[in-house]
Amino acid sequence: MDKRIVLGLVLVAFLAVTAGCSAAGSLSMESVDDAGLAAEASESVASESEADRALVRDAIENGSAATVAERPPVDEPLPFRHDGRFYDISYAETGTEPGYRADIRIDYNASSVEGDVVDHDQLPAVDKAVVSELVERADMPEKRLQPGYDFGAEQVYNETEADSSVLVTTQAYDAVRYG
Repeated sequence: MDKRIVLGLVLVAFLAVTAGCSAAGSLSMESVDDAGLAAEASESVASESEADRALVRDAIENGSAATVAERPPVDEPLPFRHDGRFYDISYAETGTEPGYRADIRIDYNASSVEGDVVDHDQLPAVDKAVVSELVERADMPEKRLQPGYDFGAEQVYNETEADSSVLVTTQAYDAVRYG
């Protein structure tokens, strides 16, 4: 038999055997309205942290916003939706500067403190803002209060803020008295 005829028969037989076979997997579609599509293809501004939410709102309302942070702001791949409109937020690093990270802890039920104590009202503005934010969270249930520190927050200071602070770099006080 001729090689071409044998090759043709093998090819026809192969095509006959594999006819009708499909690749594994499936594809399905569901209908969706405009609101559903918008919800799936975008991110609500409200889903961000308070600081990021304020930054996104500033960028939307003013066309741009600036921040100093230790991490990229709003690292979200989807566009943001706000008041029925969609915004693609991007960021660019414009510079770096050294900074200080401070761990500020609070004990809501301390009866006494050892070391140097400063009144909240005597703090520089940069420290007062950080401590005030922690104290305003003081609505902790009594059952959650433990001996020792109850809550803490990490705060980042740039060089200028650190120079005017009494809580970072050269810590002048061991505790802050509030109220």
